[in-house]
Amino acid sequence: MKRGEIWLLTVAGIDQLRPVLVISNDHANADDRYRPTALDIHTPRVSGDFGMYLVELAERDPMTGHLVDATTVTNYTRTRFVGTPLGIVTGASLVKIDGALKTWLDIP
Repeated sequence: MKRGEIWLLTVAGIDQLRPVLVISNDHANADDRYRPTALDIHTPRVSGDFGMYLVELAERDPMTGHLVDATTVTNYTRTRFVGTPLGIVTGASLVKIDGALKTWLDIP
């Protein structure tokens, strides 16, 4: 598991999967003692007043046009990640996602 990868995650209580973007660093992701940290990915039709915390995935990213939601920072047990990664986002998209996270967490 690597930072920037998109994975499918089991949804607790129902038989459904949803995509998430791993944001924890590769060192932590390589150590089974740590829970990977990820952000939810939404379909483009999500609405609300959280625009500054949503980053649209670019043309060269997997799931182009979907929105990464910086307000959903969550640590997950590894058993909830299913299969193999769907792909990895570009460095440019990670920079935008980092910016949205810094804004959400009020980090200068």
